[in-house]
Amino acid sequence: MTWDDLKGKPRFEDVAAEFIAFATGAEWIIHNAPFDIGFLDAELARVSLPACAEIHAGVIEGLYASDLAYLQRLYEKFNAGEDSEGVSAPLNGSGHSRMTALGEA
Repeated sequence: MTWDDLKGKPRFEDVAAEFIAFATGAEWIIHNAPFDIGFLDAELARVSLPACAEIHAGVIEGLYASDLAYLQRLYEKFNAGEDSEGVSAPLNGSGHSRMTALGEA
């Protein structure tokens, strides 16, 4: 992004009220949430508006959510006995090709 990309675009204070109306009471999924929340809180404070914690109903960290979604798909493939990322599901202690807490104990 360059300064030329920003020319003629609205400033934060011009769209902040619309953003708050849209985002109030919602659960936010944010990639790299600590950075983005800090940045957004600073911009909201600059225009005397409430902080993110007063607007959202919760935050899901997108970095972790994407990792968890990947791990869930991998786990489902593994339990189905499919080759997952080059790793086939071996038989566990109970003779099944499923990952289970008791089967792995």
